[in-house]
Amino acid sequence: MKKEYWHALLSLGRVSNLPTILSNVTVGYYLGGGRIESAPLPWLFCIGAIVCFYEAGMFLNDICDFSVDSQERPERPLPSGQLTIFSASVIALFLFLLGIGIVAYFLPGALFLSLFLIGLIVIYNLVHTQFRLAPLLMGACRGSVYLIAATAAGWTGLDSYRSSTSGSVLIMSLGLTLYIAAVSFIARDELKASVGKVRKVQRVSAFVLLGVVLWPVVFAHQLDSVLLMGFLPVCFWFITTEIQLIRKEISPPKAVGCMLAGMSLWDGLVLATVQSVSGMCLAWACFGGARLWQRRIQSS
Repeated sequence: MKKEYWHALLSLGRVSNLPTILSNVTVGYYLGGGRIESAPLPWLFCIGAIVCFYEAGMFLNDICDFSVDSQERPERPLPSGQLTIFSASVIALFLFLLGIGIVAYFLPGALFLSLFLIGLIVIYNLVHTQFRLAPLLMGACRGSVYLIAATAAGWTGLDSYRSSTSGSVLIMSLGLTLYIAAVSFIARDELKASVGKVRKVQRVSAFVLLGVVLWPVVFAHQLDSVLLMGFLPVCFWFITTEIQLIRKEISPPKAVGCMLAGMSLWDGLVLATVQSVSGMCLAWACFGGARLWQRRIQSS
């Protein structure tokens, strides 16, 4: 019984996506001028806070989608009765408060952005079933992670560029927002009966994702071997995934999982723009971890 309970918690929290949180925070931290080797504590505190916000958001998502999941995905932890709505609500509230406590005590400069992120999470979960452009809200949630992590590193928002970086915090945050929005459009339509609509979303999303893959290269200050090393894996992964999706060789849910894990490859490319080989390798490891974990826990 305990094993089933913990598996339900992990499934509800979609923990297979947590490695992408690690790579997201690392990117924002480096773009903000921070370095793990010289100042690891703000990076670690930021990871802890963002993980709390992410998990709380995942719990809140299933709470808000209870009636829909009861019809379309009755195997989910809440409709199946593995967990109660009350217990899920208590855990979500606790995680939100814990995340805010971490930020307020250790990263006070990021408190406003953290509250903004929580607001986005709540609004998204309340309106995403009725609001057509809700995937943009989901994208903004992830894009905010770059901003919070950059602030934890000392970025104030007054200067978009730093001498030690080759990219802009704001520009790369926008790129991540578009990335997640495109993937979220596919995930939202994966259960729709109209094949024509799904195909249209997939085509549009394919072009958006292609543009996002090129995003860091376009805005990099210089093209070098490190940038090329970061570009090839993400380019190969997304072209392969998109081709398989368009040819119906993989289902939309599996494609969504591939793209969510591939977010860490994109993070690696962004880290290549700031010449961080170690950070890029960490992002690649996060990609591998996400793919391995997705075999056990559903990612969407």
